[in-house]
Amino acid sequence: MNFKKSLCSLIALCALSLPLGAGVDFEWRLSLNNRYHAGPYGYRYGLVERFRLPESRVVVILDSVRDPADAYMIFRLSELSGRPYEHVLNVYRQNRYASWFEIAALVGILID
Repeated sequence: MNFKKSLCSLIALCALSLPLGAGVDFEWRLSLNNRYHAGPYGYRYGLVERFRLPESRVVVILDSVRDPADAYMIFRLSELSGRPYEHVLNVYRQNRYASWFEIAALVGILID
C-alpha cells in the first residue's frame, strides 16, 4: 500500500514540476532522441519491430524528419488515425511549425 502511495506522490510531484505549455505532454520525446544518438541502429530496429515496417521505410522517414522522435510520432499517428504514414509525413511537412497536438488533429485524431 505504501508503494502505491509513494508512486502516486512521485507522479504528482513530477507533473507539478514540469513547465506549463503545449509541449509538456511530449517531453518524453527528448529521451527518444537521446536513445537514437546513443544507438541509431538500435533505435531504427526498435521502430521496425514496433511498427512492423520494412527497414527501408523506417530509414526514409528518419531521413525526412528534424528529430528522430518525430519518426516515432509519424508512425504512431499513422497507427492511431488509420492513415498511411506517408499522409502523416506530408501533414508534418506542410505544418512544420505546428505542435503534435495540431498535427494529430489534422490527421483526424481528436485529443481532449
